[in-house]
Amino acid sequence: MRGWLSIVMLAAAAAAAYVAGNQYVRFVTAYIMAWSLAVWGAQLLLRYGLVNFGIGAAYAIGAYSAGLLYRHFGVTDLTIHMLAAAAAGGLWGLLSGLVSTRVRGVQYALLNLALSMVLYGMLLKFYWATGGSDGLYVPTPRLFGTPLGELGTYLLALLLAAAWAALGLVYTQSAAARLADGLRINELRTSALGAHVGLQIAAASALASASASLGGLGVAYVTGHVSPQYAHWSTSGELVVAALLSSFLPQPWGFAAGASVYQAVRLLSLQFTTPELFVGATLLAALGLWRYFRR
Repeated sequence: MRGWLSIVMLAAAAAAAYVAGNQYVRFVTAYIMAWSLAVWGAQLLLRYGLVNFGIGAAYAIGAYSAGLLYRHFGVTDLTIHMLAAAAAGGLWGLLSGLVSTRVRGVQYALLNLALSMVLYGMLLKFYWATGGSDGLYVPTPRLFGTPLGELGTYLLALLLAAAWAALGLVYTQSAAARLADGLRINELRTSALGAHVGLQIAAASALASASASLGGLGVAYVTGHVSPQYAHWSTSGELVVAALLSSFLPQPWGFAAGASVYQAVRLLSLQFTTPELFVGATLLAALGLWRYFRR
């Protein structure tokens, strides 16, 4: 019951931010709620003990799904965009999961990073299709022919964040979550008990990538633009760091809180000449304080 109540509180906080905040606050809140879906995907893989520095590839695939459909076919329908993003992201995750089922640790992280950078290079080089470094314009989506507008886009981001919080709550109470914990703690014993490790990792990768893809689609709607930077390793790194923060927070809303904390620190860092140093020092200090008070 407490888990479902936290989802209601998450929705209430987002509604309050829209009513009480100005246009900038609404933009940032919608951005964080959409971005948190990609954090959810990275956090899911962390539960299996997998650090994926290529999760940004799926994030980019979702955003480019809308941009490419609009540029080449004039499609602005929300339903088609979401189906295309989820299918393309899920397929990417399934294939990359199958490729990397036999590697773990640093090798797994670097293999997925390499795959994402291949996609990054393709997005840069195929200018006629992807717009190159300029990226693509992503229009305001339409639902049954009606543009969503600012309020509709905000509600879409809120609905997705709440739905993924509910999905996370259901997942944490499922047998799949216990199997994931077993694979993270001792893969050999879990496999000896009859678990198909490769199939489980491929399925988790597909689900995580589909989630990240929908997150990229939501961010593209909020910003109205997509660029190859979505697939860059630095974007994947940000998502993994936010997922690590989320793992220290209560579920099912931890992914949204972790995304909020990271984005808040990142926005504050922009006023300094070395924002990366500020982000790193702040997050390390927060982690140190958390461990100190948890003793």
